[in-house]
Amino acid sequence: MKNLIEFLTKNPIGFLATVENGKPRVRPFGFQFFENGKFFFITSNTKEIYSQLLKTPYAEFSSMSEDWTISRVKGQVNFSDNIQKKDKALENSPIAKNIYKTPDNPVLELIYLHTGEAILFNLSGSKSEKFSF
Repeated sequence: MKNLIEFLTKNPIGFLATVENGKPRVRPFGFQFFENGKFFFITSNTKEIYSQLLKTPYAEFSSMSEDWTISRVKGQVNFSDNIQKKDKALENSPIAKNIYKTPDNPVLELIYLHTGEAILFNLSGSKSEKFSF
């Protein structure tokens, strides 16, 4: 799992897939941090993704590095109101901090993936690393 967390920290921008009207929906997204077996992300409760995750609380995140190493993390989604974790997420992302300003912003939602699976692999065909969390 250590290799996966290091990879995501270095390659935090990727895509998050949700379900919209029974069909896949993918959008650019940013990984924030990993803590206590949970992969944290932030979004706004004014966006479609928020409604989608309330309706179908499962998602998959994927990012890729320049050397064609790819991560995929999928699991159940939960929401957290933890102000310290929201602050940590904003500190990890200057872009998000510019948008949301403070961790007590009422539209800021902290989401996390848990109870899932992850994989780290390279398209060269090298051995994959699989994880459960």
